[in-house]
Amino acid sequence: MQAVALPAISLPSMAENLPPVPPLFFRKARMTDLPALLQLTRECVASMRAAGNPQWDDSYPNAEVISKDIAAQTLEVLCDGSHAENAAAPLIGCITVDRFMHPLWAGLDWRFPPDSAAAVHRLMISPSHRGQGLAKLAMAYAEALATTWGCRSMRLDCFCQNKPGHALYPGLGYRFSGIAIMRVGEYSGFEKALE
Repeated sequence: MQAVALPAISLPSMAENLPPVPPLFFRKARMTDLPALLQLTRECVASMRAAGNPQWDDSYPNAEVISKDIAAQTLEVLCDGSHAENAAAPLIGCITVDRFMHPLWAGLDWRFPPDSAAAVHRLMISPSHRGQGLAKLAMAYAEALATTWGCRSMRLDCFCQNKPGHALYPGLGYRFSGIAIMRVGEYSGFEKALE
């Protein structure tokens, strides 16, 4: 398996006022990570609900969805590498990167064909680690990974009530591609050309 280096990204200027970010690394999720991933999911769901975003709940994402991502080796976990042994490094985020294009995305205004695209699903950063540019880091990592697969673009959907996501993705160069009606309502499609 080819390792993908962490991409260099510039954090917002406010980052100098934040506590230092520990050494971080990405790795493939393992089934032994499932309890920690479910805990991360619960924390993210609670944070989303508190912000008025009903996108996720107790039924999604669930153990079955996360286990399928792990089994398919598409789930990358972001770990705090400040621990002496990386095997014990706490999970502080995760992102699924694959080639699955949701069938409901078919009617959106994509610029690149689906066979040249990768997709991001279920980006999660622990609420206790937000504000450090880690979602940007995870997206940059996903994009770097997709380029190693020969992909020319990255696609994703974002629930319309997910205000942080709607601020994040256009700021990273993602273009709005239309609205798809999915599980709990309207989702914006976003696409970015990869270099």
